[in-house]
Amino acid sequence: MFSKVLIGIDGGPGGRDALALARELAAPGAELVLGYVWENGAGVISAITGDPHPATAGHELLQAALRTSDVEASTAVRSASSTAAGLHEMAEEIEADLLVVGSPGRQARGHALIASQVRTALHAAPCAVAVAVRGYAADGRAITKVGVGYEENAIGEGALATARSIASRSQAELDVMLVIAPLPSPWMSEPYAYLAELDDLANDRVKEAQVRLEALEDCTVIVRRGEPAPRLRELSAEVGLLVLGSRGYGPVRRMLLGSTSDAVVEDAGCSVLVLTRPAGQEPDPRRAGTVVEPAAAGGVAP
Repeated sequence: MFSKVLIGIDGGPGGRDALALARELAAPGAELVLGYVWENGAGVISAITGDPHPATAGHELLQAALRTSDVEASTAVRSASSTAAGLHEMAEEIEADLLVVGSPGRQARGHALIASQVRTALHAAPCAVAVAVRGYAADGRAITKVGVGYEENAIGEGALATARSIASRSQAELDVMLVIAPLPSPWMSEPYAYLAELDDLANDRVKEAQVRLEALEDCTVIVRRGEPAPRLRELSAEVGLLVLGSRGYGPVRRMLLGSTSDAVVEDAGCSVLVLTRPAGQEPDPRRAGTVVEPAAAGGVAP
């Protein structure tokens, strides 16, 4: 579970969904922070139009969100080049271990489609990111089943441990899915002669994985053949929260979605939690050619 959670609030239903999901994912006694970001230049526009300054509007918006909820939280308002950049800066400054955002209002109910700004919030985030499915707050949803995209490596073990913790606290069922990717076809003049052998080999891999995963307790193990992203999207239609590990390599201590997690969160059927790479799994920036820059200057307004 998470001990310091930043929740992106924008005044729309997505913010309410994010707040409801954050309450489910936060550990008992966790510190919650409601964050509002206004883009650079908006203050000049407000001065011209006579509208309230965006900082003032943001504070009022966050206070209204607190009044209509039963959570205790602090608030943070700041300007940035984009909403995602501002949320990332806030998350770094308060040392958040989870950032929660909502789905865009135009998305069909029950799906967590990632619009460009929400996708950007996922990419390069300094902590885990959860995207609340649209309608989560209005439907009064509770997480009754947790799904996890499992891999037999450190990334998969980290995702499973987090999913177990959430399921245990929510008294929810846990579905663990391992996807066996298709075997490549041989490049030769008569490949069809080998299709049956490849099919048998793939089935053997599924059976072997099922046997290995029988050691996992207190969960339902699902082993499927196919491309990972479509299979995990199928799982997202059956659970209330899908937990994924991030395989992508970005700058050190930054999330970069791998192709599978990127494809899954684009149109998931439930809320999605994407975890940062486990400790010890980040590349050496000297080898990767990355430049580690200090956190952006600027404080988080109370």
